[in-house]
Amino acid sequence: MWDPSLQQTPSQQLSRVGINQQNITTTTAMADATGSVGKEDYDTHAAIYEGFARTPGGILEAQLLASALGDCTGLAVLDLGGGTGLRARQAVELGASHVDVVDVSPAMLCIGKQQTSPEHGSRIAWHEADVSKPLGDRLQLRETYDLVMANWVMDSMGSLADLEGVWANVGARRKWFL
Repeated sequence: MWDPSLQQTPSQQLSRVGINQQNITTTTAMADATGSVGKEDYDTHAAIYEGFARTPGGILEAQLLASALGDCTGLAVLDLGGGTGLRARQAVELGASHVDVVDVSPAMLCIGKQQTSPEHGSRIAWHEADVSKPLGDRLQLRETYDLVMANWVMDSMGSLADLEGVWANVGARRKWFL
């Protein structure tokens, strides 16, 4: 069946689902001259980032991720660009034995530690690093992981080299990628 929304401009389509130009401008303002989102931008937004989980989009994202993850019992997970650990905590709730969260923003990591229960905290390690650069051995990460997550990382990369860097980190350490 023909969908008249297909004839709308991208702005009209976004408006139809509740996203207006002001939201887009705010997001775009986070990008630096290269188009990638910088550490300072995430530090600035860290305090409100956890609130995303309570929005309809955040709830849907959590449901979709839970469906994709399934039973994580005993899995070692690497969460690249994990921010405040929203999805790391979700993996632990689904049974992951250990999650390493790597993010460029110390403020995001700090809030993540504060938001993580003591029960889950023992299974989550927090590492500050730019996931578009080689992670190497300095972070004391595992050689391989059962699962690597990189939610919302790809869209904040400003160049092909940054994307290639993220994929190199995914490829070097993953059994499964989500």
